Amino acid sequence: MKEDNFRITGRVIAVLVLMILMICGGVLAFLTDRNKADNVFTVGNLELSIEEPSFDMETAENLHPRDIVSKDPAVVNRDEVDAFVFMEIQVPVRDVFLVGTGGKKISRTRTELFSMDFSSEWTLMTKEENPENSCMVYLFVYGSEDSPKVLRGRDGDYEYRTEPLFTETAFANVLEGELDEKELDIPVRVYGIQSASLENRTAGEIFSILSRQLETAPDIEPDPMEEGEEI
Repeated sequence: MKEDNFRITGRVIAVLVLMILMICGGVLAFLTDRNKADNVFTVGNLELSIEEPSFDMETAENLHPRDIVSKDPAVVNRDEVDAFVFMEIQVPVRDVFLVGTGGKKISRTRTELFSMDFSSEWTLMTKEENPENSCMVYLFVYGSEDSPKVLRGRDGDYEYRTEPLFTETAFANVLEGELDEKELDIPVRVYGIQSASLENRTAGEIFSILSRQLETAPDIEPDPMEEGEEI
């Protein structure tokens, strides 16, 4: 079927944004979750969410360089329709001095402040730096580029979920005093589209269809917050 004849009207698409807030000061950092519900954006009726069951707030406090924090973002399909899902993460990048072997100072280097080992259940589609936002942007598809996995819809009370994109994150070994910002964001975005009639398409084709539909969608507002609620 030619793409210009492909009907995308009525496709169910969802975008979920999870913002993770990191507070930095000197060699100390504070890693915390923002309220997920305040960062959910949807077009249509597909309902996705992110869960991080292993994230422990106490272990994320007073984070030092080289510390490792358990974090395991996975996508949950809370709807009854099957979906293809994509996950985007933005890792902050800075020009900083690092501490090497034996405590030696390493020349100022363009550095991603957090590192992760990504699951083989997800496939990296693109990786590029966004100089304007000073971050490295990764886009993954669940499954492979040639054969994305279908995230099944809810079966009664049972909700299907993906494997976590990663299970822990390590803070770079940054020299003390190199980070002046009080706040740094690590945005995690999830994109989803109903899988019906798209099973024989590649991840690139599916994401292109999804992106075009998002561009033509009306403005999307986040769920309203309660008065006085912090994000």
